[in-house]
Amino acid sequence: MKIKLITTVFLIAILGALLSLAGSTRQADDPAVLLRAAIEMEEVDGDLQGAIDLYEQIITKYGDHRTIAAKAQLHIGFCYEKLGLIEAQKAFQNVIDKYPEQTESVKTAQEKLLLLVKAKDFLEKKSEEFQTRQVWTGREVDGSGKISFDGKYLSFVDWSTGNLAMREMATEKKTLITKKGSWKIDAMEFAMDSVWSRDGKQLAYNWDNVEKGRVELYIVGLKNLESRLLYQIDFKRDWISPVDWSPDGKDILAFFTGEKRACQLGLISVKDGSIRIIKTFPAIDPFPMAAQFSPDGRYIVYEFPQEELKREKNISIISSDGKDEWPLIAHAANDNLLGWSPDGNWILFTSDRTGTWDAWIIQVMEGKPQKSPQLVKRGIGLINSLGFSQDGSFYYNVEGGRYNVFSAKIDPETGHILEMPKKDPLPYQGYNTYPGWSSDGKHLLYVSDRGPMKRQRVLCIYSLDSGSLREINLKQKFVHFGYPRWCPDGRSVLLFAEHIQSGNGLFKVDTQTGEATLLIQEKDRIPGILHWSPIMALDGKSLFYDYENSSEQYYQIRVRDLETGKEKELLRHPPHDNNQLALSPDGKQLALILRDEKNMRMVKVMPTEGGEPVELYRFELKGRNIVSLDWSPDGRYIYFPKRTTDGWELWRVPVQGGDAENLKLKMRNFINLNIHPDGQRITFASRVGDEMLPKIWVMENFLPKITERE
Repeated sequence: MKIKLITTVFLIAILGALLSLAGSTRQADDPAVLLRAAIEMEEVDGDLQGAIDLYEQIITKYGDHRTIAAKAQLHIGFCYEKLGLIEAQKAFQNVIDKYPEQTESVKTAQEKLLLLVKAKDFLEKKSEEFQTRQVWTGREVDGSGKISFDGKYLSFVDWSTGNLAMREMATEKKTLITKKGSWKIDAMEFAMDSVWSRDGKQLAYNWDNVEKGRVELYIVGLKNLESRLLYQIDFKRDWISPVDWSPDGKDILAFFTGEKRACQLGLISVKDGSIRIIKTFPAIDPFPMAAQFSPDGRYIVYEFPQEELKREKNISIISSDGKDEWPLIAHAANDNLLGWSPDGNWILFTSDRTGTWDAWIIQVMEGKPQKSPQLVKRGIGLINSLGFSQDGSFYYNVEGGRYNVFSAKIDPETGHILEMPKKDPLPYQGYNTYPGWSSDGKHLLYVSDRGPMKRQRVLCIYSLDSGSLREINLKQKFVHFGYPRWCPDGRSVLLFAEHIQSGNGLFKVDTQTGEATLLIQEKDRIPGILHWSPIMALDGKSLFYDYENSSEQYYQIRVRDLETGKEKELLRHPPHDNNQLALSPDGKQLALILRDEKNMRMVKVMPTEGGEPVELYRFELKGRNIVSLDWSPDGRYIYFPKRTTDGWELWRVPVQGGDAENLKLKMRNFINLNIHPDGQRITFASRVGDEMLPKIWVMENFLPKITERE
């Protein structure tokens, strides 16, 4: 079910963050070593508050080392700047005032201070011109909430605790609305989506109570922060997501999903929790979906897939009593609803009809479309709506950690990089990952995210010869999928996916027909978790996969005979290993990376028939990072990345023994590292530029003035 995947993702993310934080705050007597650790925490881990604390310790303890202290003070400014906090200006000024002889640091601080002052002056001018501006960035940024109607507060989930929180936009003050405690202390439960009442005095939010197996809908008053349970369901069968609050304050607009209510849009009474269904949709997974009341409460605008199992969506309007309905946007392209303007005259949406994700508006009167849509902002990207404030400003979230597919050229003999990585010419730049070359080297398989919050995924195949792109129309009701791998036949791929009915499993997908066949189901492996690196043997008759048994605390590599269903254990190891397996070109060996209790990663190879793995190389890496690896086509080398203080470096080690080589290729990530069959092309996915941190933006003064109604 959907909630199972969501919970798993959050658990992994939270545990990874905690381990990263614990590992990064190491002690050292050498201030230079401590400074490097703080910079790693800031730039690699992205733990800005933890880095600030460490920089301040350096300044306090090693103030006599003025060069290092000045750099620490400078980096405090960098951290506050990334967090979007006003303390950045003071931090940079302290570099200038306290360390005037440190010319390099002072020069950088002066440049930063000048930019901040200019930006402050610009924002304080009440411009009446169209503009977009960033109002928040940092690791705390979350796109599951909404802006209050007066524009003063933004609701969000504080993922360091799982609590519902709100941010005062003017002062940047954070207030926790729920008080569940820490992840370590309390049971696994957390807030999810939230919506404001029009008067800004109340919030409705859903609460994922994992221990009790429930999703609960609460209303909380901001005066006393006391929550009232309004509705609850068993998340194993159902799910509920609040999307708006009625203008009269009497009802919560919500989507209901799951086996019991496959897909329904309805109203939940604020008074007694009773439900009135507005519309029932086909029994398919509906996410992503959005819906909103018109300002007068007479109509509801909503988005929904054009056809079953199709990612493209249209936008329609229905009367709030559910009696009348008509299309608003019916276009072959994919259209995502963003919101209804406070004056009731415009509906904002994004569309990929021009080949890029652009923002559009369409005029409405009495709920009916008027004229044709107008382009507002080209290239706005896959954004998540946070709603309108009453002055017509629109707030939205841009996710961090966006990815592109890159390829570099290498001399397979010497290991010299002949051409630095370039983005592969794929559409939807910034939203592509998990690349893999077919055995003939003519086709690149990858996954493309086509919706906000990564809720629409498309399996794609790019032709290297023709430059054409083909999207696989999956004939299954998958909630989510990822980690695709080619099968030896060159026609089908292995896919780790969550099916709307059968849950998580490993599937074989025919790339011509889109038909998917379930090979292994995760629930058959309870209590345990399937991992993400299935590999099919060269003859197509058996499947290698890894599995973690959570109750008996061990990690396994197994091989399954696809004809008989019989399985064999190839390797058993202590748990908590994030591995990607790689099959040798001759099909006789598996390459893998294991971790010991001292956070040492070991690159090993083992026979596919089973046997003791042979260690080729070991290196230190803390946390639960998934490290990908691949064989050279001639079977002589294993390629893998190693983490540094400012990213990852590509290495290779000889299979027959010998020293590992640093190939001097540095990137932020090497996701699904894959060597082209010619051995001269290295392909992988990596994060893009400075877009690692999520951001909140506001778009202002873009709604046309209507002086005469037609």
